[in-house]
Amino acid sequence: MKRLLSIAALLFFALPLPLRAEVRQSGLWFLPPCVTVGGHEIDGLLLLIFWIVLAVFVGVQGTLLWFLYRYRRQEGRTASPVAGSWKAEVIWTVIPTAVFLLLFCLGEGLWKRMIVPPPPGTAIDIEVCGEQYDWVIRYPGPDGLLGRADDAKRSPDNKVGLDPADPAGADDVTAFNELVVPVGKLIHLHLRSLDVIHGFYAPEFRIHQDLLPGRTINWISFTAERTGEFSIACSQLCGSGHGLMQGRFRVVTEAEWEAWVKGARKP
Repeated sequence: MKRLLSIAALLFFALPLPLRAEVRQSGLWFLPPCVTVGGHEIDGLLLLIFWIVLAVFVGVQGTLLWFLYRYRRQEGRTASPVAGSWKAEVIWTVIPTAVFLLLFCLGEGLWKRMIVPPPPGTAIDIEVCGEQYDWVIRYPGPDGLLGRADDAKRSPDNKVGLDPADPAGADDVTAFNELVVPVGKLIHLHLRSLDVIHGFYAPEFRIHQDLLPGRTINWISFTAERTGEFSIACSQLCGSGHGLMQGRFRVVTEAEWEAWVKGARKP
């Protein structure tokens, strides 16, 4: 019996060791460093869940190992039946329920803060459209307004379906596979799909949202807190070129942003 327990203990502690042999290109053991103000709340909730799950795992596995050793088979010893304990049943019902309610309240509050669109005029509105296998990104013109778009008005010369009857869209700027935003400014994204289901995934910004044909997702907003160049990927299998559907996500200074927009507006 002692030999079996020794082998079990050895396996329990040795099995996680191969994880150290994994070749990690990024050198990260968690999500990449967050670059948005609100993203730190998401990280905090993820870490809270991780430590709770880890504590439960260690407690349960430790109890099992202790029971295996404490109540192992011994010569001259007979097992005594256990009828159960209502106190134990109440404890293991109340505690998990309380933990789940706590996580629900924290998650619900965070979700509600995330999906509230900013008041009009307080953020820079940018539209991101997924299309096999590109990101079509539309920026407002000097008027600061995005023009109205309609899928029925799409054509080879009008990829996003701008409504010519809406003057706000006359000065809009369209770019491909490059999302550029100024640091420290509130950004409000409008996400659309022009063909099939896509997934807009920007891990450093803690944004992961499906894009559905015929629907505009307009509840994502963020404020970047540092400059840098990051990546956008499609997280939904959208066709044979799915792996190529990537883009750049650049956070620049306000002066660089104004210069970039001015250059993009040139005919």
